[in-house]
Amino acid sequence: MKILHVCENIKGGVATHLNELLSHQCKAYGYENVRVVLPEEQIKNLDYTKNIASYPYHKRNLKYIVKAIMYIHKQIIAFKPDVIHLHSTFPGIFVRVLALFKKTNNYKILYCSHGWSFLMETGKFKKLLYKETERLLSKVTDRIINISHYEQTQSLKYGIGKGKSVVVYNGISVQSNCEVSPPPVTRDLENFSKSYINILFVGRFDFQKGIDYLIEEYKTLTTSNIRLHLIGDYVLGSSRVDIPSDVYEYGWVSNNLLNLYYKQADVVVVPSRWEGFGIVSIEALKHSCALIVSNRGALPEIVGTNDIGYIFNLEKGALAGIMENLEKSKCRELGSKGYDIFTEKFTSSQMVKKIDTEYSDLLL
Repeated sequence: MKILHVCENIKGGVATHLNELLSHQCKAYGYENVRVVLPEEQIKNLDYTKNIASYPYHKRNLKYIVKAIMYIHKQIIAFKPDVIHLHSTFPGIFVRVLALFKKTNNYKILYCSHGWSFLMETGKFKKLLYKETERLLSKVTDRIINISHYEQTQSLKYGIGKGKSVVVYNGISVQSNCEVSPPPVTRDLENFSKSYINILFVGRFDFQKGIDYLIEEYKTLTTSNIRLHLIGDYVLGSSRVDIPSDVYEYGWVSNNLLNLYYKQADVVVVPSRWEGFGIVSIEALKHSCALIVSNRGALPEIVGTNDIGYIFNLEKGALAGIMENLEKSKCRELGSKGYDIFTEKFTSSQMVKKIDTEYSDLLL
């Protein structure tokens, strides 16, 4: 089997997903049969280093989009894949727009939006445009992978992917390959004092991830036993947030070193305004951290049905009320239960097995 992965911006959860998937596929099918096409500047986010085809793509404008479509089309012709696996909205457009004008294809198209664009908080016109585009392009898609039941339910409601839609939860490896931490990282970890309840946020400092809401709620706390730790940074176009001096910021850290921070935390908070899945949440479960999540997207699906944390409405005082009443013993209890749920539902071995099954079914 020959598999061609087509990507655009993969930083964050998509990169984590791809790295897990590619590690398995290269062993199962051989490096020569697994190729990744993505922008040059995104290569650094992959652990995978062989059989990569990259294209120049510095911004989302007509010039670069047309060039990307042409380059990807040439790769399809040259590589002759059995399956084209599309990751996220724009790769879904790049490949499937051309497929609309072809009577037949010699390959199967599998598409994962990694979070439907029409579920974002945006204007009505944009939402309608995203929905109609996805509905049209689904006609030339052989299989649609949703990363949560929430995502599948919403897409089917809009007539997208009926009879082609499946759910495959994201998964990550059970083992952690922690690097030996250099002195600066060791000093950082000393901030996680056992005398405090250590709350960790991991992600982009932007509107979607709710960093502004988290900080405003933190500022209202009256308890003195909470320490808030932030891993991540601003991305282009994000508004700056006034972060108090007693909040610990670490910037972006490597995936291997990130495991060390999770191990020191009692709780991981995910205050997202929308979230197709939320890989941070299962990274927290893997390290036996309790979870505090918003009631948006798939987050309640992960936490609520499993009783492994707390869910709040995105309203004033809701998150602060939970943080005020945290107890270390309860956090440990929830974290222990969370690890069991992780091994039961969210490992990479389960994810790749299900995706392999979808490939095989398509090629029957």
